[in-house]
Amino acid sequence: MLKRAAYPHNTINDKDFLVRNFGLRFGFNGKEMDNEVLGGGNTYDYGFRIYNPRLGKFLSVDPLTKMYPSWTSYHFAQNRPIKAIDLDGLEAWDGPNDVKDVMSLNSYQQFAKAQLNILTSSQSSKKFDCADLAFYLMAKYFEYMKVDLDLKIGNKTITSGDKKYSSFDDFYEEAKLLVGSNYITSDLSFRIKRSEAKNGDLFTIPGHIMLNNPQGTEIGKQVTIAESSGSDFGPDNPNTETKAPWNTTFNSLSGADTRRFNFLKDLPAQQEIKTISSMAIKPLSVNIALPELKQQATPTKVTNEKN
Repeated sequence: MLKRAAYPHNTINDKDFLVRNFGLRFGFNGKEMDNEVLGGGNTYDYGFRIYNPRLGKFLSVDPLTKMYPSWTSYHFAQNRPIKAIDLDGLEAWDGPNDVKDVMSLNSYQQFAKAQLNILTSSQSSKKFDCADLAFYLMAKYFEYMKVDLDLKIGNKTITSGDKKYSSFDDFYEEAKLLVGSNYITSDLSFRIKRSEAKNGDLFTIPGHIMLNNPQGTEIGKQVTIAESSGSDFGPDNPNTETKAPWNTTFNSLSGADTRRFNFLKDLPAQQEIKTISSMAIKPLSVNIALPELKQQATPTKVTNEKN
């Protein structure tokens, strides 16, 4: 499992590791990187401003400066970088976020691709059973996007925002023991067409879950999946037997249902950036006293008459 390093301004962290090694375009605060001007990982496009993590500041003034005269025009998240993020280069945004405010189908698919490539590589030693692998991917995306994950399992409801959890990983370790393959199939996902399957979607057969993980080398109807197996009853249970995930390419997956996580059902393909006109910004009224202009006399018409 990747751990976030405590570097200034998030210049180096687990998200940037994903960017450098697996091509994920989105890093700090979930913003898209612009690597063409100052090199990889040195600028982020926030929509209304460009952020330089090496300097720890934006490269232009806040477009809403006149609305907030008490703040420096180059501030990030109203000078609250620990508690808040800067959503689009304009104003601070306090977490937790709402699913539909920050998540999108495309960002999940890119996250799934990068995360699954890490988990199935030799760099990862983390082990799962099949349901844990699917749930881990979903839960880590919620953590990545700073959104609370709420689960209702039978008569029990648990949420990652509960103060009893010191970290998101603590929530995951408890929740995974309650989440099985049948629960993911019946309560956390819905069926889609095979032709619609993207990175991070599910292939399910009774008692087993696999994750779509295309590598770009498939031919025809071939499908590459990331999977794991075993049974996880907790770290202290001698019957627990889990494995590190691996990739397998099949010529087809006939008999398997194709499914997608429920939280993705009504999400936009991409998140739209708020425009200034949608923020109800009051127009700047300027009163200028113009001097009164004296009305000029109408010029007398001169006629040239011959005597």
